[in-house]
Amino acid sequence: ILSNWLPLLIARDERAAIPAIDRFASTIGRRFLVRPVYAAMAASGGFWLAHARALFAKAGPGYHPMTRATLAEILGVAQPDRRRRRARG
Repeated sequence: ILSNWLPLLIARDERAAIPAIDRFASTIGRRFLVRPVYAAMAASGGFWLAHARALFAKAGPGYHPMTRATLAEILGVAQPDRRRRRARG
């Protein structure tokens, strides 16, 4: 339910919803649930885009790699190099 309501609150610039948004994004890692929330923040720009990027920096390491890649694209942030490096010895 929150994945449907939170984007509406973001579109209305309801900043009182920030604690609920942060809690949701920090505890839910399913791409189909968090994508609409991050997409709404990115589409709103300004304050919301900055908040989405900060939230992604904090919560992103706990997401599945495909979720991280999708959200990084939405937010316009770079993905870290994922290639494995061989140990030199």
